Amino acid sequence: MITKIELTNFKSHAHTVIEPRRVTALVGPNGAGKSNVLQALRSLMDLAVPRPNLELNPSGKLMREGCDSFEIKVEGKHQKHPWLFKALTSSRDYPLPHAPHTPNVRAWGMYIEGRLFHEEGYLAPPENRNVSLLLGTGIPESLLAAVGKYTYLKATAANLASPSYTEEIPPSISADGQGMASTIANLMTSETDGHQAIVESLHQIVSLVKNVRVRPARIARTEKRVISIDGKDFPFDEKREVVGHEIIFDTQTIKGLPAYAMSDGTLLALGLLTLLWSSPNAHLILLDDIEAGLHPLAQRQLMKVIKDFAEKHDRQIILTSHSPYIVDALDAKDVWVMATDKEGISHTKRLSDHPDATRALDILTTGELWDAEGESWVLENAPAELANA
Repeated sequence: MITKIELTNFKSHAHTVIEPRRVTALVGPNGAGKSNVLQALRSLMDLAVPRPNLELNPSGKLMREGCDSFEIKVEGKHQKHPWLFKALTSSRDYPLPHAPHTPNVRAWGMYIEGRLFHEEGYLAPPENRNVSLLLGTGIPESLLAAVGKYTYLKATAANLASPSYTEEIPPSISADGQGMASTIANLMTSETDGHQAIVESLHQIVSLVKNVRVRPARIARTEKRVISIDGKDFPFDEKREVVGHEIIFDTQTIKGLPAYAMSDGTLLALGLLTLLWSSPNAHLILLDDIEAGLHPLAQRQLMKVIKDFAEKHDRQIILTSHSPYIVDALDAKDVWVMATDKEGISHTKRLSDHPDATRALDILTTGELWDAEGESWVLENAPAELANA
């Protein structure tokens, strides 16, 4: 489990330290830097367990404006083993120093703005002045896979409702919500307990829903093909129809209701539950804007499900939210309030660090305290040197 996240000059974060626990919420206004924290974690974990065709940041800079380097540092414990992941990048015209080659130190390559760098941290190609290095220290080989696996969801209702087809075994729901129908179909046949748990949990959140199942659906696919003529390759698009799955709901009043007819909140809750139960190897679960479209009572029930799942299955969940009803379900120590100063730099403090927290929480809920106090107090006594970090 992650015990400390430290970002230096990463996007809006000049220097941010967060100490997450079992379930942690990052809250604050739009643009405060909440999603940037999740992006930093995703970038680092992708390097720990490289994925096929990995490209971490194809569409923007990770480095804070005006800086020539950034650092992502994550510390944690797995069982009794402490571990450390650290990513460094630099735009200077010399390589960063890299760790000695010892059994407890690992180095990987990293994509920055779509360019791959050698694992030693030297320039590749030579004219490229960016340098990258990732270090993992104190991590036995047997623990690398465990601490480096995560799953992430920031889905749209339209993607979640879409019929899907996949050749992946087992199927999985993507970060934007695509593939949920195939994932549920697999759970229904090979992980029936997981499917049943999803249905029961969704009923707790949206009582109207009695069952979730799938049925066959025809799906038009366009696939890239290459034909060779006289030694030359000619790419072309091939269209074909395949049989996949679509999700249907049984409610109190209608049986076999197609997914596109359900509310966005119901689909997003189902997507989140599907992600939880279809990711058995992901010790870290990252959730972005989890409350969209859900009634306040449903949000509270959703958080109860999330907390119970994390505790029972030994998972760590870090989420972002704009809802005091989500915050209500957490201790003030598990809520990190974010705000940006006039320079656009992100700052964060635990809600429990509010100067009146002890007194206020005798009469207010956690969400009421945040709603009443907002985020401006986070900027009080913020270190002035961060503006030039």
